[in-house]
Amino acid sequence: ITGRPTGAVRILCDNQAALHLLKNQVTSSRAKHIDVIYHFARERVTRNEVKFQYHQTTKMLADIMTKPLPETKFVDHRSGMGIA
Repeated sequence: ITGRPTGAVRILCDNQAALHLLKNQVTSSRAKHIDVIYHFARERVTRNEVKFQYHQTTKMLADIMTKPLPETKFVDHRSGMGIA
């Protein structure tokens, strides 16, 4: 299909520990609980299908869908999503 961007899909994440696990193979007793999903995500990063990037918690627009927000933050997030 023409006209569509190709390359890695950018995923914004505010969890620095998760980002660290995706970028670095951890083999410690504290990381034994790591789920298969991290291995799946790591594989997708290696294939250059996705790219995870840190994004400040205060600027996560998805919070409007998952958390109760004060009115000012709600309005900022709503307009950040392009909704009047």
